Amino acid sequence: MKTISNQTCKEIKDILQTFSQLRESDALAQATTASTRFVDAQRRAGRLVKKLAAAVDKVDARTCTGSQKAAILQMLKEGERITPDDALQLCGCRRLSARIWELVHIDGHDIRRELGRTPEGNQCARYYMTIEQQ
Repeated sequence: MKTISNQTCKEIKDILQTFSQLRESDALAQATTASTRFVDAQRRAGRLVKKLAAAVDKVDARTCTGSQKAAILQMLKEGERITPDDALQLCGCRRLSARIWELVHIDGHDIRRELGRTPEGNQCARYYMTIEQQ
């Protein structure tokens, strides 16, 4: 699953904190405009905005499809392995196994399942399509 990493979230928070500190005082902002810190923050913000925009576009494309089943199928066709947590976060699907059953038995897609463990040690299913199936 392609998501924004914890490191990226931390960078975003750092940049937002830097900008809010600079915005607190016009004099401070004018004095530090040419500083390396401010320029570096601007560059990092630009890169992060591009990453965020790409992530938002991808999520919007999935959630605007009109159905959970279509969003799940799109993720599978992109080569992602989907867990129930992923389905809940990305398209609000609380019953991934039911949507997978519909995709397999009603729509005829060949979707595979592997069982794995979460970092907490719980067992969970991960669904995928092989490259030939996409």
